[in-house]
Amino acid sequence: MAAAPEDADLSLNLVFESAPAPPRKAASAPSKKRKNKYDRRREKGRLAKLANEDKIVEPKKEHDANPTHRGSSALVISKENACTDAADDDDNIHRTEMAYDRVKAESQNGTLGNINDKKYINSFSDMKSGGDATNNATITDPSLEKAAVISSAAAAIQTTSSRRTRVQQTLSEEEERARYLSEFHARPRDLDRNEKASKEIKASFASDHIFDNEDIDIEVGNDMDENNLDNDKISNSPFRKLGLDPSICRALTNPEGYFKLNQPTIVQSRAIKALLPSTKGKCDGDNLFIQSETGSGKTLAYLLPILQHLAVDLKTNAHKRVDRQIGGTRAILLMPTRELSTQTYNVAIHLCSKSFPWIVPGCLSGGEKRKSEKARLRKGITILIATPGRLLDHLSKTESLMVALKGKLEWLVLDEADRLLDAGLGGQVEQVVQHLRSNQPRAGAKRDGVTWRSILVSATVTSAIEGLAKTTMGGEDWKWARGHNERTRLHDKSSHEAEDKLLHSAPRQLAQLYMVVCAKLRLASLIAFLASRASNNERTVVFMSTCDGVDYHHALFNSMPSVFTNDDDEDNGGGLFGKSCPCYKLHGDIPQAQRLDIINQFSGGKSCHKQKSAILLATDVAARGLNLPALDWIVQYDPPCETNDYIHRAGRSARAGKSGHSLLFLLPSERQYVEVLQLRGLKEITALSLSATLTSAADLCPSLSQEGDNARSSGKTFSDRKGEAFTLAIQNRLEQCVIQDDVDYKAGIEKKVKDAKQRRKLKKDAAGPLLVSARKAFSAFVRAYPAKEKAVKHIFNARGLHLGHIARSLALREAPKMVSKVNSGASVLNDEGIGKRKSKLAFEERQNSTHENDDDRRILSLVEKEFDEEPVTKKRKKDPSMKVTSSGKDAQKKMMEQAMRLQKQGMEFM
Repeated sequence: MAAAPEDADLSLNLVFESAPAPPRKAASAPSKKRKNKYDRRREKGRLAKLANEDKIVEPKKEHDANPTHRGSSALVISKENACTDAADDDDNIHRTEMAYDRVKAESQNGTLGNINDKKYINSFSDMKSGGDATNNATITDPSLEKAAVISSAAAAIQTTSSRRTRVQQTLSEEEERARYLSEFHARPRDLDRNEKASKEIKASFASDHIFDNEDIDIEVGNDMDENNLDNDKISNSPFRKLGLDPSICRALTNPEGYFKLNQPTIVQSRAIKALLPSTKGKCDGDNLFIQSETGSGKTLAYLLPILQHLAVDLKTNAHKRVDRQIGGTRAILLMPTRELSTQTYNVAIHLCSKSFPWIVPGCLSGGEKRKSEKARLRKGITILIATPGRLLDHLSKTESLMVALKGKLEWLVLDEADRLLDAGLGGQVEQVVQHLRSNQPRAGAKRDGVTWRSILVSATVTSAIEGLAKTTMGGEDWKWARGHNERTRLHDKSSHEAEDKLLHSAPRQLAQLYMVVCAKLRLASLIAFLASRASNNERTVVFMSTCDGVDYHHALFNSMPSVFTNDDDEDNGGGLFGKSCPCYKLHGDIPQAQRLDIINQFSGGKSCHKQKSAILLATDVAARGLNLPALDWIVQYDPPCETNDYIHRAGRSARAGKSGHSLLFLLPSERQYVEVLQLRGLKEITALSLSATLTSAADLCPSLSQEGDNARSSGKTFSDRKGEAFTLAIQNRLEQCVIQDDVDYKAGIEKKVKDAKQRRKLKKDAAGPLLVSARKAFSAFVRAYPAKEKAVKHIFNARGLHLGHIARSLALREAPKMVSKVNSGASVLNDEGIGKRKSKLAFEERQNSTHENDDDRRILSLVEKEFDEEPVTKKRKKDPSMKVTSSGKDAQKKMMEQAMRLQKQGMEFM
């Protein structure tokens, strides 16, 4: 009878855990229970934090004094230690075994009173009895029971913990950060070793693959008499066998004419056969996509059938002499740039004047008064070549153009269609089509206003654009005319089109190269490469991302003495590469007339000698469609915003089957860009050695190499003595040129301004033209760097740039002041303008920031710089009531007024 009360008391203790026997402490039991609950949570958090630092922690003394919690604390410590050492299986099992033995012993002694400990023991029992999916039998052997429970508990603890994983990720990020920082100071040979770069430039050989005409079953007349083009020769011409009129054939094949062609290319043959009626039947009137590599004659591929259709009667083959005013505007050719529209207009002028003079081409590309363009429209234009913006302006304001188009438009061509239909010009093209449809209501076969046949042309047009073309242009029957020969250059049908869409866009004979250069050596490496090209009498186009960058490099190169002459020589004029290699610039901010003059000077016209070297610094305004004769090299100093533009840039060389080279400059952090190009079909791009390029330039400029060798510090050694000595010397010369220009500019102020007070005021904020241009180029480069398409945007992260090295690549001693705080940049510039590295780099993710907030901060910081006030500190951010005041006025109000004033002036913050 005495045992019964003891059992009842024991059961009460087990159920109510820490309920005390004396009635006087019963009131404090609930508060004690809540205290223990939160204490355990805090204890787990503390142990988890210390376990993350690989420290062993003992339980609190208050838990040691209370036997009812000793097992729970030991179990918690064992679990946290097991989580910390989850990567080490032996240590994990050992700690779990200790926890199991201790809890089991306390349970047998009756000292285990915590409900959580009971649940942990019950989970052990569940795992012992039937938790194993492969063995449902009950384990009777104590050793086997213990092993099974320990292994299951260790596995459960290991899978539920991620602290060790986070620690390993942190270590990997630190290693990645160290590797990333080391690349900022990597030497040329180290960069070449990582890329397995070749010291020899890959050879490029001329190819006639674009003239492979086996599919049209004609004989090529290569033995044509150059002095006498009689009717027999014309009738046997490959162009004549395609169905073209003898007048067109004579204009194309005349050896003293503008074109001097012997045979059509593949894309020209296929496009002419698709657009002209066959001898057996009529033309079906389908719309056409023309896709071929750059330099394969796509302009003539659509101009020849259009001219044939407008001038020759389909039934009688007689010439249709129609007055240009009566005939109206029969064809519209849209171009994305003024340069391409002017070039196409010149081709159409030479073709029409030698074949059908009554067909008059016209060009509307801007750059002249609208009044003179209206006068030409009133006289009549048969083939109208225009840019979308200028054509849209005349469609809405020039009535004579609408009259000339009404019911007479038969052809609508979009050259470089992928550029015309993208987000930049797509809206204007849609408005143009809407104006054309509304001008002829209920006309067309489907009564939708479409009376024309559409032709879309580009080297990078793919089937993905077909749906957009049908929506914009109208029509459902579309055909393709591709320029590559499927029998000799097969398409890998197992791969997706998105992966190899650039496979047939680059010329086969084009030698594609890339060079990995750290940021501080970019400018010296560019000059070294261009010096080698100038010494070989080669013509080069250098593409840059911004207009400010083109202006600055052009001014810097023309301000420097030649690298090929000594300082003692009298003749130092002509710029950095001498008088024999002039340097030009081309971008969208240059007036149209001046741009055309620059293209003519660089091309040389009829007086141009093929071996004369020249350099053209240009933006993407020269990337589409331009035919620059005798061009040897394309240098992409800044990677393009879109991978398609890489093809169009490189395609200015190696045109019409001739040899050509292309070189792409990349930072070490941009290596993945090559993988993207290879995935899209450009698998033949290879690395060029940087050290070999610098060494070659050093051999050409021995005075510079000697100068750099003497200027180096005594404790510094060069892994490649000649090349790195050249970079040191040319970098010092460039920086001294910028500094000296600034000094001369300030000295000029001293001479011109007599008033001392005004002179001090002017000199305070004065800077030389080169220095101002360099700062603009720096700001423009940082803003434009992350402006890339989505597929490669993660590669070009501005937060990974070293702004000090970027400044050095612009011949600046230190990074200039841009914005006091730029979240999207890689550094924070202090008051002295010196860049400091942020802790996070390009390979880490940004948190809690949006583009809108970044833009607001940049604008606010720029306005603060306008007032020369100190930026908002963290203390001011926390207390909104604290305002920056200037002369007793509300600074916030002043900043808003200043922002509105800057916006009215047209300043761009992006």
